[in-house]
Amino acid sequence: MVAQKMSITPEFVEEKDTELLLQHGESPDSDGEQLFSLREAIDQSGFGRFQMLLCTWCGLALAADAMEMMLLSYLRQAIQHEWQIEPWQASLLTTVVFFGILVGASGWGLVSDKFGRRVAMIGLTSTAVVFGFLSALSTSVWMLMVFRMLVGCAVGGAHVGFSLFAEFLPTKSRGVTLMLTNLFWTAGIVFEAGLAWLLLERYPLGWQYFVGATALPLCVVMLFFFWLPESPRWLLSSGKEQQAVQVLQRVAKTNRRPLPRGRIVVPADLHERGRFRDLFLPSIRGITVPIWALWFVCNAVYYGVIILTPEYFDNQASSDVYMSTFIASFAEIPSVFLAAFLINTIGRKFTL
Repeated sequence: MVAQKMSITPEFVEEKDTELLLQHGESPDSDGEQLFSLREAIDQSGFGRFQMLLCTWCGLALAADAMEMMLLSYLRQAIQHEWQIEPWQASLLTTVVFFGILVGASGWGLVSDKFGRRVAMIGLTSTAVVFGFLSALSTSVWMLMVFRMLVGCAVGGAHVGFSLFAEFLPTKSRGVTLMLTNLFWTAGIVFEAGLAWLLLERYPLGWQYFVGATALPLCVVMLFFFWLPESPRWLLSSGKEQQAVQVLQRVAKTNRRPLPRGRIVVPADLHERGRFRDLFLPSIRGITVPIWALWFVCNAVYYGVIILTPEYFDNQASSDVYMSTFIASFAEIPSVFLAAFLINTIGRKFTL
């Protein structure tokens, strides 16, 4: 395959003055020039201002998703009292949300692989905002179920932002940084508990205002769509080398670090797409099955406790509901820091 080539210098220069030499499937020494990989480019650009800005954006999106999930803990009780719905209807409301998450988790993953991480993030965030506000306008439990299921579908794609952020992280800081990003989720839970106390207890305006207010943080996230970059790895895998080069230059310039000299190598197999059945290949199914089992158990316990907490305190002072949520949320913080410390000391496997 004929290589598309452009030159690059390590100094901080404008994109219009810089070109990158791209090589497809050729041997590293085919023309005697120095070569570097995408990973080497990210590592040399380092962890700096660019990653901190991206972490803030992805973290805010994660916190907003946590708020949308925690809303279920308070919404069930509110509509049960106002609409006098049956217990099975309240349970079905929670069920359809998680069904939406199940669909969205795989659906948005496919979208991000086909159209890009940035497109997927814009799509799922916009979906959550639209149906979040529509939920506040619901006039029946069935209408509310449909809108919350679609919000769940959007929240199910939260992993796309996690993947986008990971693809910009240098190797040495990837594990710790990704673990600490979970603090945004905890912040979202704490904020939602405070919002519930404010709008449902202190100044009871009604659950409609509470649902609408929960969707507002995602509007803030949407204001910065213009800044959100596309993953250079996805761009290279899609044959969009020039755009990938521009993103790498943007990262290096923002971090005030040079890119490697020479030419970037685009591996020939980078364009190959994975398949679902690849998860069960003999080489990795020993990882797939245990990870799925762990994920299933952890989520069942976590969401079971969080969502059922208001049920437990239903016949007690309502402030106990908010206090218990605060306590459970802050209890996550030490575990996040502990995992961040252990992940690079004893390894991923033993940390799990």
